[in-house]
Amino acid sequence: VKAKIIAEYGQSQKTGKTFSSKTLKAYTYRTDIIPISLELLQDSAFNVEQYIGQLLAEEFIAGLNADFTNGDGSGKPRGITLDAKSVSLAGDGVTYDDIISVMQAVPSGYQAASKFMMNAKTMLNLALVKDGNERPIWTPSMSAAMPATVFGKEIILNDDLEDNNILFGDFKKYKVRMVKDFSAAVMKEAL
Repeated sequence: VKAKIIAEYGQSQKTGKTFSSKTLKAYTYRTDIIPISLELLQDSAFNVEQYIGQLLAEEFIAGLNADFTNGDGSGKPRGITLDAKSVSLAGDGVTYDDIISVMQAVPSGYQAASKFMMNAKTMLNLALVKDGNERPIWTPSMSAAMPATVFGKEIILNDDLEDNNILFGDFKKYKVRMVKDFSAAVMKEAL
């Protein structure tokens, strides 16, 4: 619905807009317990606790990303692919027309902040696509401050997306509710 011009002292119309509520569910993620001997912790040449902490963080990130990408909402979060307008491309190749179709599926008001999301194999296929003047549409990253782009739009790599599945949109509009920060528990048991 678009705003309308109302004459001075004119009365605004009521519309049939309705609001509803959605219950946000909470899910608990855990990693497996990793037993480590006290001797290893004391005698190791490097900080084992820090190393294990980094491994556990990677496990959390991998589990959350998989569900935030492809979760079906049944006993897990609703992943972005469940509600996103995405284009699954047929075959092994990605074409110029495919990319244009993906971009045009997003309303123009969201295009300025939009980015692409795809897995690494799809990005490799995309790197071979050229426009009508034989110029590549993909620009590789030259530094961390300048990510790879397609038509000037940043690419977010997400290996939990299927091959040749490309998302395009303003991903800041996808909300994830995190109830608490991550925590690690250390259990010390004497045997």
